[in-house]
Amino acid sequence: MIVQLGGIFIKSNQSKALAEWYKTVMKMPLIYTVEFNCWYATWGHTDENHEKSYTNFSIMHSDKLFTEHKITINLRVKNIHEFISHIQTYQVEVKEAQIYEEGIFAWLNDLDGNKIELWEDINAIKQN
Repeated sequence: MIVQLGGIFIKSNQSKALAEWYKTVMKMPLIYTVEFNCWYATWGHTDENHEKSYTNFSIMHSDKLFTEHKITINLRVKNIHEFISHIQTYQVEVKEAQIYEEGIFAWLNDLDGNKIELWEDINAIKQN
């Protein structure tokens, strides 16, 4: 039911310095956006249905994202409600799915407490 990695989002108290490190050391093609006050890179690709899709890598200041987690892993899923039901059979607590302009999102933590964000793209839903 997971169809791809949607993105990795890193929060840092030294976001500018961390972004420069990724740009210099890792040769990451990061671009700064004033609108979101973060650095990001996006890789486009075609999914299994030949639809344009993308994966994001972002570095933002620690006051961004409404969570205490430093790293959030975003996983793009197909049929988020069915996937949530599957996860809950393992007694994993999942926050109720919420609808935003970009899609339907739900959140959970793995065994180590890492934040996982599930995302079903609304545009993909409309096309089906």
